[in-house]
Amino acid sequence: MNPEGPEILCAAVSSAAYMTANAVTEVIGLKPVLLNKDGNMYLKVKTEQEAEQCRVLFDGLELHLREIAKDYPKYLKVRNSEV
Repeated sequence: MNPEGPEILCAAVSSAAYMTANAVTEVIGLKPVLLNKDGNMYLKVKTEQEAEQCRVLFDGLELHLREIAKDYPKYLKVRNSEV
């Protein structure tokens, strides 16, 4: 991997996360708990009904990140957990 690899990876992951968050708030119209601090993003919808409205976006984000991780397995691992 070239020295720019991690920077490209960070930009790709950030872009995917922001796109998902923007779609949740601007396209679907929800108001989730959304925090972005120190390079970490946290998005939490408030109800199971809201989660279902976002399911296709969250599934798409996970798929996209898993595909990126195939190209950068040393730097990106995708874990799925529910809280």
